[in-house]
Amino acid sequence: MYAFKRKKGTSKDDMEEVMYWRKHNRLHGLMEEIYREKGGKGDFNNVTLRLRKKDMRRIIRTILRKDLKPTSGFFFGGDSYEVYKEYYLEDDLKFVIEMKEAIENGDKMYYDSWW
Repeated sequence: MYAFKRKKGTSKDDMEEVMYWRKHNRLHGLMEEIYREKGGKGDFNNVTLRLRKKDMRRIIRTILRKDLKPTSGFFFGGDSYEVYKEYYLEDDLKFVIEMKEAIENGDKMYYDSWW
């Protein structure tokens, strides 16, 4: 699972990795909800999701409230909440800071995953 940004004025091939997660089922579930609400269909795998200001506000609010819901799937293993405070929360907070700064600067933010 990855978050990328593309700085304003650069080509779509010029993406910079912002964050990497492994098996963070709760965050992936939120991203899939956003994808579906935007009309996404089929498997949410190897799909690049553009994160806009509205999505950013929702992601920040959900993470700060620690309100990420569990998402099942054979590729996740156990629920990521078991290690959330120890491992994922710190990365999620770094991600929201980077995402907010990027979007406010006119950069584009994306989420992608591959199973």
